[in-house]
Amino acid sequence: MRFIVIVLLVLAAVAGLMVFSRKKLLQIKRPGVHREDFPGTIYEVGQGLVGHRAAQGTPRAVVVAIHGFMEDWRYFSNLYASPDLELALVNNSLYHCPDQLKPREKATWPQPNPFAPGTIAHDTHNLCEALAHFGQPGITRVHGHSRGGAVVLEAALQRPELFAHVDVVLEAPLLPGAQPHPSVRFVFSPAGMYFIPFVYGLLSLLPTGRLMARMNPPIHERKIRYLDTVSSNPCTWQAVDVNVRDMVQWRQERHPSQLAALPRGTVLLGEKDMILDNQSLKAALEQAKHLAVVQPANTSHFVTLDRPEVLPQPGQQDPTTAIPS
Repeated sequence: MRFIVIVLLVLAAVAGLMVFSRKKLLQIKRPGVHREDFPGTIYEVGQGLVGHRAAQGTPRAVVVAIHGFMEDWRYFSNLYASPDLELALVNNSLYHCPDQLKPREKATWPQPNPFAPGTIAHDTHNLCEALAHFGQPGITRVHGHSRGGAVVLEAALQRPELFAHVDVVLEAPLLPGAQPHPSVRFVFSPAGMYFIPFVYGLLSLLPTGRLMARMNPPIHERKIRYLDTVSSNPCTWQAVDVNVRDMVQWRQERHPSQLAALPRGTVLLGEKDMILDNQSLKAALEQAKHLAVVQPANTSHFVTLDRPEVLPQPGQQDPTTAIPS
């Protein structure tokens, strides 16, 4: 009996220590690291950021883009580097800016954001404000990768009038009803969500770029360099916790029929996506026959990082043409 009491006391002490440690780890502020100079103006919008780069001369197209979970806007730097493109990049709220050197400007054009930071709704509001301010009818593209795909769909639901004449690219997007790949399903389970600060804290000590590239082949230096920073992009592990819980709730509350809010566009799926389950994505896309679905060979969850040439050119009338398979 005495032994059982001792064991129970030890277990209670360990449980209490874990609860205390989890709370502390979630709140620790992680320092930002300068990754890349941004050739434009960086605006503070809500608790997020929008980077704007003007085109040289009259823009061929305007691109408004938002990256995925634990990423940053460098995902689009090479894709839309052409000087005849105007570019507005939305960085997730509660994430560090990849350019830590350039001063920020307080944006005067957005409406106040009524949604909680770290949620899809909050980042959607920021994207809508950027689209309303920088977008131009007939030449504007909105591009969302992974969680950013959910933000783009939510934007079309929040502000459908902004998407009447917009070309959309959803790349390996989180969609209503989508499931995580079995290899990462634990992260999105209740137990996985509880252990977020411990799991991601450990991840930050590992060579993340090479590890994730091996899990998401093909392997190349561009992907390794980009993925090497994922664990340091969120300002706190609390931001990751909010992101994960909100993504789980969003995909359960939204329905694939709501993809009808996107009047036109292209969906790029990775040939071997180890982050999202492709079967569940294709099932959701059965409700979106009006969108062109392309699955290029030799690609992962990071489709255009693997093969940038598969991206339809902005301003292209038919988004399904000239896309290598």
